[in-house]
Amino acid sequence: SYTLQADGSNAMMEGKEDTTAEQEEWQVLVEEHKKVGDEAFRCKDYEGAIREYSTVLTLDPQHAIVHANRSAAYLASQQTSKALADARKAVSLNPKYAKGHSRLAAALWRLGRVEQAQAAYQHILSQLDPDNAAAKAGVASCLEIKAQQERHQQETESKQQQEQEQEQQQQQQQQQQEQESTGTKGAPVEEKNEEDDLLDDFFSEVEAVTEKKKKPQGEEDPENDEAPRKNAIKAHLQELGSSKEEMDRLLQRHYEWKNLNAYRVLVLDPTTSTQEDVSRRYRALALLVHPDKCPEDVERAGLALEEVKKANTILQNEDKRRHVQQLIYRGSQMGQRDYNNGDKTTKSLEECQEVAVQKLFAEIEVKRRDVERRKRSQEERDRSNEDEELQKEKQSRDFDKGWRESTRVDSRVGSWRDFGKKQKK
Repeated sequence: SYTLQADGSNAMMEGKEDTTAEQEEWQVLVEEHKKVGDEAFRCKDYEGAIREYSTVLTLDPQHAIVHANRSAAYLASQQTSKALADARKAVSLNPKYAKGHSRLAAALWRLGRVEQAQAAYQHILSQLDPDNAAAKAGVASCLEIKAQQERHQQETESKQQQEQEQEQQQQQQQQQQEQESTGTKGAPVEEKNEEDDLLDDFFSEVEAVTEKKKKPQGEEDPENDEAPRKNAIKAHLQELGSSKEEMDRLLQRHYEWKNLNAYRVLVLDPTTSTQEDVSRRYRALALLVHPDKCPEDVERAGLALEEVKKANTILQNEDKRRHVQQLIYRGSQMGQRDYNNGDKTTKSLEECQEVAVQKLFAEIEVKRRDVERRKRSQEERDRSNEDEELQKEKQSRDFDKGWRESTRVDSRVGSWRDFGKKQKK
């Protein structure tokens, strides 16, 4: 029995030695391919580096450093989506790995996601390595890009303003020439026909309305304030049509394009309407087209009410309201030119201006939708590439697991061990 026990102990010791040897040989393979990949990266052989790093990851899919290194190689070879997927994998495997976060920030930067890239760099500085030079440089670059974007936007707005002023000057000169040719040189501006008005005073009128002085305290009785408000809404109701007429107007053919002009939806003059006018007209229209008021056509009433709500939301926002006013002004200028250069017997000035304004709103909306479409397409491509990388990693892990469990592992490790012994000899 002593002999059997000794033999069994020897067998167990030999098994442990074999396992340790296999682990050592496996580690040699991993380190060897990683070393070759690192050298290829230094020599700017990025495809070779990607190939070697991929081999390492088939042996050890949880190697965070190699995922980060392959991310750098992918980024250098312009495979940005794959670089992002590898960087995210490295961060998920080791959240405290600063270089992994740096690779993630670099990939996000390359994809144009400046805000996310800045957040990744700041995470390194605040949570992992406050003195990380690459992260500091990355944050500075992100801030510089954002400042450039803001400057570009300001320059664009300034340029648009200058173009509007030039259009005004050209239109005034054209008016003077027309007056000289008809013998009306020196006629007061106030005597011009309303149809010939080019909306030169558009913004000054808007400013005059918004800057009206408020009544001193004491002139209005707070207790009786509700009555004038109701009377004002009644006055707005009288200016509108019936519920059916307003629903037909709001939901006419191509209404999704025609209703881009919020002032047109609420039937208000952009040059004279105050914020109080907008609020009261919204309430009046909402009363007319509310589904509760139109039980015979609840579905259309709901759609009409949504159009009214969207218009009110736009005009309650100061920046959006001014943008709408600018588009109306520019469209009116374009319509004036079309009227002057066209056959005045076929269309009136108001008709030319209305068509031009609608066309301008539609062009802006088409551009906005195109930007949104391209943004969605890019995000879908990124997600698709990320899913593809995750699928490849899963297949690699499954293959690796099956390969480890098969006899080929023993045979390959044995061949490697035999090769090592021959080399020693």
